[in-house]
Amino acid sequence: MSFMDVPFLPVRPDSPVAGMLAATFDGNFDAYIRVLYQKVATLLDLIFCNTEGHRGCHVASFEQWRDWVYSCQVETDL
Repeated sequence: MSFMDVPFLPVRPDSPVAGMLAATFDGNFDAYIRVLYQKVATLLDLIFCNTEGHRGCHVASFEQWRDWVYSCQVETDL
């Protein structure tokens, strides 16, 4: 599995969504999420620490964190 592109995009201030982490990868979604959880947990905690329901990668198990990610996921046509 390799990441092709992983930008973090700020969204308009009047939007209900403050930012979007968009990723292009060539593998299973769970495998991609596990790599993020294992490799960049501290960065993700800094980015999402004020997000509703986020417990932090260092507090939540992988399964709890993955379920939180699923609950925040929004499909787009981008």
